[in-house]
Amino acid sequence: MTDQTLSEITAAFKETQGMLSSLQERLAEAERRADLAETRAVRPGAMKSGIVLETGARRYSAEEHRHVEAFRAWLRNPTSHQTRAKLLDAESAALGPNETRIASGLTGPDGGHLVPAAVYANIAQRITNISPIRSIARVTPITSTLTKFPLDRAGTGTGWVGENVARTATAEPLLDLRTPTFGTAYALLTATEEILMDSAIDIETWLTSSAATGIAAAEGTAFVSGNGTNRPTGFLSGPTPVTTADASRASGTLQYVPGGAASAITSVDGLVNLFYSLKSAHRTNGAWLMNSATASVLALLKDTTGRLLWSPALAENTPPTLLGRPVVIAEDMPAIAANSFPVAFGDFNEGYIIADQGALRITVDDNVSTPGLVKFYVRRRTGGNIYNSEAVKLLRVSTT
Repeated sequence: MTDQTLSEITAAFKETQGMLSSLQERLAEAERRADLAETRAVRPGAMKSGIVLETGARRYSAEEHRHVEAFRAWLRNPTSHQTRAKLLDAESAALGPNETRIASGLTGPDGGHLVPAAVYANIAQRITNISPIRSIARVTPITSTLTKFPLDRAGTGTGWVGENVARTATAEPLLDLRTPTFGTAYALLTATEEILMDSAIDIETWLTSSAATGIAAAEGTAFVSGNGTNRPTGFLSGPTPVTTADASRASGTLQYVPGGAASAITSVDGLVNLFYSLKSAHRTNGAWLMNSATASVLALLKDTTGRLLWSPALAENTPPTLLGRPVVIAEDMPAIAANSFPVAFGDFNEGYIIADQGALRITVDDNVSTPGLVKFYVRRRTGGNIYNSEAVKLLRVSTT
C-alpha cells in the first residue's frame, strides 16, 4: 500500500467520522425536541422554564421538581405556616393555568394538598401491584362524578353498495349509558413529630408505601364486591348473574357457566365451557381472575388425557396461564363454595371501568387529640361499574 493510498483512506475515514458525529448531534437534537413536545402534551402549561428533570421513565418540569421539594419539606414539618405557604405556591406553579384542583368541591388547604406527580407515580404503581384489577380494567380520569359512558350494544351500522349506488339507512345505534358509582378511598396515617423531623427516616417512602397499601386494600374489595354506596360497584355486585346467552340477556347482567359440581371444582369441563362462552375478540384479550386458594385447586386439574391446563410462570414478573391466557390473582375474589363465583374470565378492559376523579390529595389533621402525633389523611375519589357485560363471564360452583 502506497503512502498516497494510506493518506486517501485516512482522509476518507476522518470525513466519515465527521459525518457520523454530525448525524448523532442531529439525532440527539431531534430526540430532545420530541421529549419536550411530549412533556408539553402530557401537562399543558407546565413547561414554563424549559428545564426538564427526569424521574424514572417520565420527565418532569422544573416547576414540578420544586413541587416535590416543597412537598418533602412540608412532610417534615406539616404544621408550619411557612412550609404550607411554600407548598401552595409550588403546587400552583406546577399545576399551571390549565388544570383545576378537584377534591369534593374543596380547594386550597381545605381540599388538601395535591400529591406531586413524581411522588404519585410511585403510589399509583404500588396501588396497581396490590389491587390487580387496576392492571386489567379500563382506567379513565374524569372531572365529574356525573360522567356517563355510552355503550353501543347494536354495533356500528354497515352495508354493501355498488359504485354510484344510493346508500340506504343503517340500523340506529342502541346506546346504554354506564354510570360508575363513586366513593373516596382513603388512608389515615399517624406519625410522631420526632420521626418526621428525623432526617435519617425516609418519610416519603413511608408515606408512599403506607398510603398505597391502605387505598389499594379498599379498592381491591370494592372493584370485586363493592355495593355502590359511597364506593364503586363491584362486577360481582351487579344484577344476579344468569345462564342466558349474550343475544337475549339483559344489558349489564353477567352470564355464568356451571362448574359441574355442587360444592367444588373437580373437572376442567366448566373452565373450558367458560373459556369458549366468550366471543373470540374477548377471549383473545381475556384474563382469568381468582384468589390464591382457587388457583391452587385449578393448577392441579387435568383433562381426560392427564394433561394440565395450567402452565406455571416461566419467568419472574410473568403470570401463570390457564388455557393459554394469563391468571391474575385477586384475593378479594370469593372462595370455592356452593353457588359461589370464584372464577371470572374475560376482557376486563372492555368489561369493567374504573373512573378516577381528580388527583390524590393529602391533608394534615390539625385537631391533634394526642400531643406529639401528626395524622395524614390521604384520599382520592374513585368510581367503578360494569361496562360491557358481554366481555366478562363467571364460573359458578353448581351443576346448573
